[in-house]
Amino acid sequence: MPAPLIGTGTVIPDNGGRDYRGAPLYRGRPDTGAVEGPPGGRA
Repeated sequence: MPAPLIGTGTVIPDNGGRDYRGAPLYRGRPDTGAVEGPPGGRA
């Protein structure tokens, strides 16, 4: 079961292209929260 906040964020133009940990943004729709989750919502 995928996490409920994966892929539910809002696209923000000129966001710097990286999440809090430095991982690239986005893989499809952005996630809600400070970090971008793994593809498919699996850790």
